[in-house]
Amino acid sequence: MTIGSENRMYGKDSFLESAKYPQTTFADLLRVFGRKFDSDEAAQLKKDRFTTNDFVADPRGNYAYKIDRKKVGAETEDQVEVLYSEEVLGTMIR
Repeated sequence: MTIGSENRMYGKDSFLESAKYPQTTFADLLRVFGRKFDSDEAAQLKKDRFTTNDFVADPRGNYAYKIDRKKVGAETEDQVEVLYSEEVLGTMIR
């Protein structure tokens, strides 16, 4: 899934737009969903998979996505947003 400047893309469309929106393309969402940030599985995922996302731990210790809106093309500078994996998954179910 890719979250663009004004829309969301899924499947093939998401893959095609991933170069344009690398920070807001979530290719391994189901692999990290519910996983602890410091688990062995998470370390292996970071090692084996190429990701364009910045990962951080949420307050519960699970995976979360850190998005720097300046890199995404937002007009406001230095706006960093942390999206929980549940929030990203929730945008798919609409």
